[in-house]
Amino acid sequence: MIKQAGGWLVEKFARVKLGHTGSTNFEMFESLELLALGIHGKLILWKVLHAASGLDSRLRQFDFEELVSRAQQQYDKVENHRLNLAETVLSSPAENESH
Repeated sequence: MIKQAGGWLVEKFARVKLGHTGSTNFEMFESLELLALGIHGKLILWKVLHAASGLDSRLRQFDFEELVSRAQQQYDKVENHRLNLAETVLSSPAENESH
């Protein structure tokens, strides 16, 4: 219950902090932004663990090169969608009317 309340509070704070407009495009942009950050965090974690696998034999059972490759592909895909949506979301209202 505390986790749910905390999650709800963080979500509400993020909406206020980011100036949430109620726009579906903006909500998708925010979601892609957070997803990109999470994937990037995973990517750098795999890189660090790959480097550490030379020192810790327990880590040698994992194919970190494959994990890095997959995370990079995921990041690139999300980033492409995020950048395409950014033009729509971040343009001024006057620019949107001319399109």
